[in-house]
Amino acid sequence: MHILFSPVWPPNLTAMRIRSGKIIFSAVGREKNCAKCKEYWPADNEFYHTNPSRSDGLQDWCKACYAEWQRNKRLKVKEQSTCVH
Repeated sequence: MHILFSPVWPPNLTAMRIRSGKIIFSAVGREKNCAKCKEYWPADNEFYHTNPSRSDGLQDWCKACYAEWQRNKRLKVKEQSTCVH
C-alpha cells in the first residue's frame, strides 16, 4: 500500500516560496518547481523524494531528474571501471 505524503508547510514558508516562484497552486493543488528540469510537479512523495532535513520536507529535484542523474552516474562509473590502462 502506497501512502501519499505531502508535507504541511508553515504559512510563512508557503508565502516565501510563492513569491520566489518555487511553488504554485493549480487545479491539482500545490506544485513545486524542480531545480533541475524547471517543471512544476505536485509537491508530494509521488513526484519528489522526502528529505526531513529540508524546510519543506522534499528534495529539490523531482524523482525523474534524480533517476536520470543516478542512471548517468552509474553509466559513467561503469565506463570508468571497464577502461583498463
